[in-house]
Parts: sequence; structure tokens; C-alpha cells
Amino acid sequence: MIHVLQVVPSLELGGAERMVVDLTLRLHSDGWEVSVVSLWSRAAQTLDQRLKNKQIPVFYLGKTLGFDTRMLQHIDSVVRKVRPDIVHTHLGAIRYAMPSALIRRLPVLHTVHSLAEHETNLVGRFINRFAMAHGVVPVAVANEVARSIERAYGITKVPVIPNGVDLHEFGAEPDTARSQWRLDEGFGQSDFIFVSVAGLKKPKNHLLLLHAFSLVAMRSTAAQPHLVLVGDGELRAEIEAQVRCLGVQAMVHILGWRTDIPRILASADAFVLASDYEGNPLSVMEAMAAGKPVICTAVGGIPELVSHGVTGLLVPPGDVETLAGAMMRVLEDRDMRIAMSSVAMECASMHFGVDKMVKRYENAYHSAMTGRFGNTRGEAGPNDQLSSHVRQ
Repeated sequence: MIHVLQVVPSLELGGAERMVVDLTLRLHSDGWEVSVVSLWSRAAQTLDQRLKNKQIPVFYLGKTLGFDTRMLQHIDSVVRKVRPDIVHTHLGAIRYAMPSALIRRLPVLHTVHSLAEHETNLVGRFINRFAMAHGVVPVAVANEVARSIERAYGITKVPVIPNGVDLHEFGAEPDTARSQWRLDEGFGQSDFIFVSVAGLKKPKNHLLLLHAFSLVAMRSTAAQPHLVLVGDGELRAEIEAQVRCLGVQAMVHILGWRTDIPRILASADAFVLASDYEGNPLSVMEAMAAGKPVICTAVGGIPELVSHGVTGLLVPPGDVETLAGAMMRVLEDRDMRIAMSSVAMECASMHFGVDKMVKRYENAYHSAMTGRFGNTRGEAGPNDQLSSHVRQ
């Protein structure tokens, strides 16, 4: 039985973390042995209960702020204990997991979840470059992310494995369930609800989204618009202050992190994301799987997910007026919404299933363990079955 050690900074409720948990659970159900390392201590909002329900080992290492040299020894202790066959790192965890794995000659995959220029700081990029020059195989979650790896590290032919979502969790809900959710949350049945699922962090540019929504709120004459923000983060106080400044307190609802995202999406009318940069956001795929027209900035891998004018509308990043105009179009054009909803759900069903992602990672693990990726920069990476061209 092959043992995979997943190493991630935390198991809080973020997109990359959810991807790690989904991947781990599916690997486990496919007969792989999997353990998970979280560098940070267990937080109040965490995904680990899903892993513990399946008796998957989770190790919390208690990392402190800054570069914590203790993590090198702690991870090595975990490696000696669980004796993995392959190590799979995510986000900033690579710098701590790489030394033990390379010393013990374990193959290492590192998934780059965002554009390489934004994934880490200058020191982190130096460490990543060193790691990839010494056998660590980078995996991109989108074609644009693969191009960013080439720009940042000079590596070509990077395996591309897009994220996937559990399609069974999303989809059309009965009208009664939608009505009940709106009633429970204090919305009218005819209110128009835009929903955004994203951590309240600078790259997501909620301030721009709020400005655009305030324009929609002033201009709309057809329906009462509302903006529901699902997520939390260090910018919450600033975002709440901006809501008050714009005078849209009655129409903007910050729900924090929620576990009922499928129900929220099913009860909303449209999805919106105003990010400055992205990788391959789960939230966009989930919204499309729920049959929602999506309005997104055309950054990172989003144009690989969303077909402009077909499954949603793409706008330039940082453009308040264009974003507001796109939101108005979706709000006012019911026929367009219905058409986009149908195609978005069909596209998600064809391309975004988590099983496809897991199968590609299983192939990638086998390839890395047999040395088929090579271990020098610029060497041929994945075979065709590992690469994925997502609907453009």
C-alpha cells in the first residue's frame, strides 16, 4: 500500500485546504494510506473532523509566526514515524518538508495553488527554486499557473492538475429549500442575491466589490439587490467600515465562514468574485456546479473555467464600473441568467468533478515514484494524461 504524506500550513476553511482534505479522503477511499501534517496548531474553524471521521492521522505541529526552525525537526519526526512513500506539499509548507524528504530520498510533489509570483515572498521563491532544481516536482492547478511557474522558476512542461469539487454536494435545490433558507436568513423571496465565497483578504479585493455593489444598489429598479459575503479574515473590520461608509449596511451581509455553502449557493441568484489574482478557485467551480451565472475578474485560471457570455461574465481586474455593469446585466437579464445557469451546470458536470482531480494525482504520484518526471529543471514533465485543458 502506498503511503502519501500531505503537508499543509493549516486546515482552516480555505480553498487550498479544502482541496487537500477532499484529495486525502478520496485517496483513502481508493485504498491509499494517507497522513496529514498541519504546521499550525488546530484552529477553531478547521476541516480536520472530516479526516478524523475516517481515522486518517492528522499531526498538528504548533508553528509560530515567522520562520520556525523547529518545524524541520518536527516534520522529520513525522516522516520517521509514518514512513511515507511520497510527500505532497502545499502553499508555504514546502520549505519545511523539503529537507527531510530530500535527505531521505523521498519523491516530493508541490502543488502551486496560486500564481507563482504571489504564492510566496522573495525568500520563499528562492527556496522553491532550489527545491525544484533538486527533484521537487511542481504541479500547477491551472494552465496560467503553469506559465507563472515557468516565469518564476524557469521550469517548462509543468504538470497541470486542476482542482475538483464534489458535484454531489451542489446542484439545484427544491424551491422549498431555497425559500426556507431565505426566510431563515431574513431575505425576501424576490430579493436578488449576489454571493461571494472568499476569505476576507487583500487579494480578493472585497473593497472593489463593495464599491461595484453600491453602484448596483443605486441603479437597480427591478429587484432589491443584496450582497452576501461568505468568509472571514484579517480585513473584516476594514470591510465592515467600508460597508458603513457606503451606506449599504442593509444590503451587505457578512456571514463569516460557513459549512452550508451548497445551500447558500443554491439559494442565491448569482456568484461574484473580484480578485486581483487567483489560481483555480474552488468557489467558482462550486458556483457553476450549483448552476449560478458567475461574474469574475479575468485573472489566473478563472478564464480557463468561465466562458465569457456563456457561463458567466469576465471583467478586467480593478475596474469598478465594468464590474458594476456586469452585475447589472446579470441582475436585469433573466433569460441570460437562465441560459448561463444551464450551461454552467453542464460544464461543471463534465470538467470539475473531484474524481478526475484525484485520478490525475494518483497518476502523478506513480510517475514521481518511478522517476518518470525526471529531477532536473526544464526536463519533460507530465505525460498527456496528467495534463488537463479546462474548458476555455
